[in-house]
Amino acid sequence: RNLVVVVLDGTSARSVNATGLSAAELAVTRHLLVHGPATRADLGDRLQLSYASMSRLARSLLGGGIVAEDLEPEPGVGRPRQILSAVPGARRS
Repeated sequence: RNLVVVVLDGTSARSVNATGLSAAELAVTRHLLVHGPATRADLGDRLQLSYASMSRLARSLLGGGIVAEDLEPEPGVGRPRQILSAVPGARRS
């Protein structure tokens, strides 16, 4: 189990837990672990996050080594989609 603490900072609340991930980062990571790799757009739709929020979260998780990003293995027409996947055993430092 993870310890989750809600921190109020004036007008917003954010969750910080024992992993060092925000509540939204944890939701994205959990979704990837349970449901497998997904695009940023798919994750945003399923988790009801805006494109901007999902991009910010992806950058943070990629930078922390929590998720990895690969190109779609069999791209169709146009630019290949970028697929995010959880890195098993990754820890936020």
